Amino acid sequence: MQGLDYADRHDLVPVVDMERHRTRYSEDDDRVLGTKNAWEYYFAQPGGLTVTEALLLDPLDNQGREEGDLIYVGAIQPPASVLDRMRDLRSRYVRVRPEILAEVESILGPDICPDVLGVHVRGTDMTRGSIPGHPVPPPAVVYLEQAAALDRKLSFSRIFLACDELETVSMFKDRFGDRLIAMEVHRTAATAAISTDYEWLFVPGRELHRYQLGREVLVDALLLARCGHLLCGISNVTHAAMYFSDERQTVHPVPPLWCNPPPNEASRGREFVSACPKLMAPLSDEALLAQLDGLQVLLENAENMNAAAAKEAEVLRDQVAILSRQSPGENDELKTARQEKRDLQRSLDKANSQINRFKKRILQLVNAWTWLGWRLLPWTKPSWRENPLDD
Repeated sequence: MQGLDYADRHDLVPVVDMERHRTRYSEDDDRVLGTKNAWEYYFAQPGGLTVTEALLLDPLDNQGREEGDLIYVGAIQPPASVLDRMRDLRSRYVRVRPEILAEVESILGPDICPDVLGVHVRGTDMTRGSIPGHPVPPPAVVYLEQAAALDRKLSFSRIFLACDELETVSMFKDRFGDRLIAMEVHRTAATAAISTDYEWLFVPGRELHRYQLGREVLVDALLLARCGHLLCGISNVTHAAMYFSDERQTVHPVPPLWCNPPPNEASRGREFVSACPKLMAPLSDEALLAQLDGLQVLLENAENMNAAAAKEAEVLRDQVAILSRQSPGENDELKTARQEKRDLQRSLDKANSQINRFKKRILQLVNAWTWLGWRLLPWTKPSWRENPLDD
């Protein structure tokens, strides 16, 4: 979406390249899906050009970078300006493949359903408090009780549940019975051993497993977008659902249990949580005990990380002690190595200075050539790139 925003603002034709820039959902065998571009598993190209066609036109290439004002993960609902811009870009550029839309519409129809509640419950790795800078969602029972409170007030005809843990489906099924809609997708047990590299999720267990995971989460997001009411915490899945929905959808926030600080930064959890919207209904003793259990897990993880850091510090102290006991000969070798390093650095600095001078000269020549060509030839656009030296 950030790349689409850049292309749109600079009057460029956008092309999504998940062929050279592979994703976790990219399959190795393109013969089954007919493309090596994971974007095209699920969407049409936004500008009508394939990657192959685009590369023949000497395109600007952002190399898969995502920097920009639209990358927003700091709240349950993005700011109105971000939400409006995302919906505008999505409506003009993001075209879901017809067979996926047909599956969604066979379940909830082509438009928003005012009497359907969508619930997204994020579990697994997010609940362990091991991902820096990310909010930690509350236990699933908190979402269940808030959904039940909303249902008592608004009497929904159906409740659609999107979640990643097996136990959550059973819990909601017991409460809502036949009114519950939950897709048959890959889910993980709440007690499963997991890691932050997501290998536990992407281990092949079925045909086209990576493709199926991507399709399943996309269908969940599209179905959440069809719900007139959305109960959720902070997640890219629910943000995507909001982008595919419109102003008729009402969002009911569920605040996080805590928020992890970025690496090497002080705790910010209390400040983050206090700034979030409060729960709509009071929690039962069961939900409060589940919250307490979740906080104990976070505390245990923090203590374990502290112990690991202390052990690492002890190893470093031992290494420093060994270096301090080195013989004079070893220290002389170290001094010689440092002097060689300084000499190499001076040579490198001199070479870089020469390279920078050459770059400036080349840019001057490119600009002069472009200015002359622009005056002499009937071009409709310049043929030089914004950053001609990147290659």
